[in-house]
Amino acid sequence: SFSLSWSHLDAHFTSLHTSLSHRFHLLQSLESQQQYPPSSPSKYLSFPPSPTDPSSQNGTALPKNPSEQILTLCNNMDGKGLRDYVGDHLKDKAAIEDTLRSALKSASDAAASMLLDSLDGVVGANVVKDDKELRKRKRTCSFLFKQLRAAASVSLSFKEKLRANRLCVDWKRSLMRDGCVDGVGAMAFLHFVAAYGLLSELTVHEILTFSVIAASNDELAELYWSAGLTDKAPGLNSFIGF
Repeated sequence: SFSLSWSHLDAHFTSLHTSLSHRFHLLQSLESQQQYPPSSPSKYLSFPPSPTDPSSQNGTALPKNPSEQILTLCNNMDGKGLRDYVGDHLKDKAAIEDTLRSALKSASDAAASMLLDSLDGVVGANVVKDDKELRKRKRTCSFLFKQLRAAASVSLSFKEKLRANRLCVDWKRSLMRDGCVDGVGAMAFLHFVAAYGLLSELTVHEILTFSVIAASNDELAELYWSAGLTDKAPGLNSFIGF
């Protein structure tokens, strides 16, 4: 049974709202104080090299420009390579968001299939054992699935639908196992089921459970609104700002 009362949830979300509001105003204050150089920005941002950046794909050297790297990885259907590259530059995700969405949109249905590969090492028997690396991969997958959901509607072949459903079942089971509280994983999972049209595979109780676990993530409200969860689980609307 759902052990938390609404009064507990109310107090929890109120506390989160206060904390996030404070952080938001602090960031606004810091941004207003920051001085920008008068020179015009370059057409592309340059990222420092990372030891885990893919240096080649199918024997072809990747371009150094980050936008071109993303396009090359998408064109080559390298889901794991894209995950690792984006993960290495996740702090600069605002700079690569538009390029990533454009690349995923142009790839259409193939993009959805490709991003299922990004879960290799995150879900299933070969989950990476390094906790720090696993959390990084989950955050990256969360970002990738969010961009996929924003870029285009997902349509999968029968084979890929079966694969997505299997991943959904395995991931849900791992999140529920031993009462583990994995906020990063829960948020990534919710982005996944929303992007791949798998919300019907979850009960309202499961949606509420994963939402509570992921509540500290400020993307939860946007996900509820854009994915239509406000109608499926209206009990949480007041707690996430609706």
